[in-house]
Amino acid sequence: MKKIGLLICIIAIVFVFPATAFAGVQAEIIRAFVTDDVLYTYVDITGAEKAITKAEAKIGTGVYPATDSMLTVRQAGSPVRYMLLIDGSTSMGGYKDEIVSFTEELSALSGENTSFYLAKFGEKLTINDEDIAADSIVSEVENLKFDEHATKLHDCINESLDYFEAMPRKGNELRCMIIISDAVEYNPQGGMSFDDIQKRIESSDAMLYGVGLGKNDDALEKLDVLVEASGGNSWELKSTDLSSKIAEEIVEYSSDLYVTGFDISGCEASSESESISVTFSSGSELICRAERSVMIPELNADETANEDNPPTQLPEEPEDSEQGNPYSSEDTISDTNDSQNTPIGLIVGICAAGIVVAVIITLLLKKKNKTGSGIFVKIEVIEGNYAGKTTEFILNNELLVGNSKKCAIKFNDDALLECNTRVFFAGDRIYVEDMGSQQGTSVNGIIINMPNVLRSGDVISSGNIAFKIKF
Repeated sequence: MKKIGLLICIIAIVFVFPATAFAGVQAEIIRAFVTDDVLYTYVDITGAEKAITKAEAKIGTGVYPATDSMLTVRQAGSPVRYMLLIDGSTSMGGYKDEIVSFTEELSALSGENTSFYLAKFGEKLTINDEDIAADSIVSEVENLKFDEHATKLHDCINESLDYFEAMPRKGNELRCMIIISDAVEYNPQGGMSFDDIQKRIESSDAMLYGVGLGKNDDALEKLDVLVEASGGNSWELKSTDLSSKIAEEIVEYSSDLYVTGFDISGCEASSESESISVTFSSGSELICRAERSVMIPELNADETANEDNPPTQLPEEPEDSEQGNPYSSEDTISDTNDSQNTPIGLIVGICAAGIVVAVIITLLLKKKNKTGSGIFVKIEVIEGNYAGKTTEFILNNELLVGNSKKCAIKFNDDALLECNTRVFFAGDRIYVEDMGSQQGTSVNGIIINMPNVLRSGDVISSGNIAFKIKF
């Protein structure tokens, strides 16, 4: 009887409070751009307790479903390119230790799909080097000279964005510019105004981060405003002790963005920014939506390429229809059919039956389904006789490594313990820990003595086995 009563309460709550079920979920499109007929969005989603499985973009009267699974930058292994834009003025020389320390931390935390560009600015912009590996960027920064007598901050940010835009893009690559400066603009010739560079940043496809130095509060506040125009964040690097925290937050924020592509072949080009609305769902349940403006360039596909598979067209609203958001919280993501002639009783009955069935199935399978949404993890075996059933996992709690059949990552190796090592998820981070083995567990060749935070691409080894982990 208690279970029946609970079931009735759940159904009542679903009917009475449908609009507030996901009221705490928020979505913001941080960056959006079009390349090779694909609209890419990088989205910050917070408060979502259910796994997001669908996304659709609405542009004008067309609806375009996502072409890929809903994954974060970390899960998808999307390429990330950081441009370190370092202020080379003479006033910055006293902060070289802080700048080098920050660069060391950033390079250590960056994954294998991360590359760096190094640029110095002052009187002009100088690109010191391109596509620098993470293990080489620190030495490049150490060799910088702080000898500029003018700081054309706005002009150089503008030139950096020009440089980014002219660069061939690697698929859905996320481009981030990290401005390291005391933010004092000194341009005797005038140069680009604050308002103009802010507008330029807003329309760019690059995301900015700010690492502020010095004590000019007014200048640092203006840098904050410019960074926020791109959807990024800024910090004040007051000592080398803060280097690790700032670098970690930059990498975490970039890695946790959801990256999604929409094939918009057939969408008409626009001379002005076009408004897009992206909806996200779990199954057929609407979770959240986000809007942004984006330029639609002349697409590569022929006009006839999509005649057999045109985008879904939304029904046109009557002229006197009530204006507002095109979706209600009760809509399914791609429901474009006219349901005015469908009997209300039938709709309610079908919905009620569906809810009852879904709840009952959920209750029955609750004990069997322990994975939740989790984090997608993949391994690549480098050494050892791997005997596991798969190399792809959903990490929700822990993955055991050893020679026992109860280990998800199993190797036929008598030198291993039955449960030799564990990879586990805690506090939004993935860790690895040795479980008392004689040979110990190493990460990238270094033996660990306590739980160690993992980065995608790290190599875990113990005795005769080694594998690379990606997530």
